[in-house]
Amino acid sequence: LSADERDKSLVATGDLLFARQSLTLQGAGQCSIVRPARESRTFESHLIRCRISETVGDPWFYFYYLTSRWGFERVGSIVEQVAAAGIRGSDLARLKLLMPPLSVQREFANIVDTFERRVDTALEESRELARVRDALLPRLLSGELSVASAEQATEATA
Repeated sequence: LSADERDKSLVATGDLLFARQSLTLQGAGQCSIVRPARESRTFESHLIRCRISETVGDPWFYFYYLTSRWGFERVGSIVEQVAAAGIRGSDLARLKLLMPPLSVQREFANIVDTFERRVDTALEESRELARVRDALLPRLLSGELSVASAEQATEATA
């Protein structure tokens, strides 16, 4: 691919991708962000790619904003419902969004990222505890394992 073709067809870290169409109203216009990767990646025609200039905006701020209730309502204002719900890139480009100073965007994105990491950690801990519960409960109910032994096993995973 030429440099121009790469710029047009590859995604970069921080690009925002919007679902062009969905069978449900809630799915149309849904926003995702491209995370770092080792290899080049492209996007397919059911997605709209939005690349934010780093001198104007912080991609993470806009990702968090557009996936919030308020941002989703803004994007929802351009969704058209026919057989399937959808948005057009031209409508997305004209959409009026918040534009706080770049320093505020970056600070906001850092704060939200900290909370997102805490949520991810809590969800992983919850999944691990559920795995322990699912492994211990049948053994407890069958009498194969005592409550004291189960408590010791649970404390070892905490």
